Amino acid sequence: MKRLDIQRPKAVFELAHKLAQKRFGELDNAPPRQGHPWVYPHSLYAALLIFRAYFGLTYRHTVALFKDLYPESPCPSFQSLQRYMSRNLKPEDLQGLLAELKNQLERLLPDDAVPLVILDTTGIAHRGLTQKLNYKRGAEVRRVRGHSRLGLLVRYYTDLKLLVIDGVAAGPAYASDMVLGRRALRQGTKPGPLLADAGFDSVEIWKEAFERGYHPQIRLKGGGEVKSELRKPGQKLFEPFLYRFRGVGEGVSRLRRRPGLTARCGGAKPHRCRRLPSSGCCSRPSATTCASC
Repeated sequence: MKRLDIQRPKAVFELAHKLAQKRFGELDNAPPRQGHPWVYPHSLYAALLIFRAYFGLTYRHTVALFKDLYPESPCPSFQSLQRYMSRNLKPEDLQGLLAELKNQLERLLPDDAVPLVILDTTGIAHRGLTQKLNYKRGAEVRRVRGHSRLGLLVRYYTDLKLLVIDGVAAGPAYASDMVLGRRALRQGTKPGPLLADAGFDSVEIWKEAFERGYHPQIRLKGGGEVKSELRKPGQKLFEPFLYRFRGVGEGVSRLRRRPGLTARCGGAKPHRCRRLPSSGCCSRPSATTCASC
């Protein structure tokens, strides 16, 4: 039996190939120009580049994954793919094709499916901007590696076992969870039960969530009396059965810290990716990387 996590990248590539054929079909049938022609169709190069941008892969991993998905199909080398990108395809054109691919994938989701929305933050280390501390470790002044703070808003479809990153907010080191969470919430496209830990228990987050139609399942800070009128419904309607799925968001945050999946601080926005949850213990659901990543 074929693996489920291999079939989903196939569906993404087939849609990307259709977009590329629609855009570059005339070049495939055009007579070759003077000079060394490209060995493979333009639509294949473009489809592989869209596929690479969607999953945030390197050129080498893109070619390796394509050969795993279609072992009988011809495929250009990763050097040829990089050369085609630098000579024939502008970054803004690739971003437009990538946005169109995401819109088509969004239409495949069922309209009546209500996702669980998970809000979480994590730290991402990067080179540069190291910080000297006021005390020493041995004879040397201790340094702290520079890092940034990333906030993620994730939609989790339990029946489809599908994760969709719906909002991304980045900030400097030790940025407030409330600030990043509010920025990520404003990017949300489909409301549902909102799962977040006690770090997001603030009036601003509760107000933003209710205004956008979310149903907050946020762990309240401390054990004292709840005075805010916005937080009282959260105390009454809190469901531990739903809150346990917050571990899925923790898994996505760990994956974002892997080399190759994160963008450097000050660079392009982190890519949006879809991942498959593992079929492990039902009491602690977690997310693992799919074959596409």
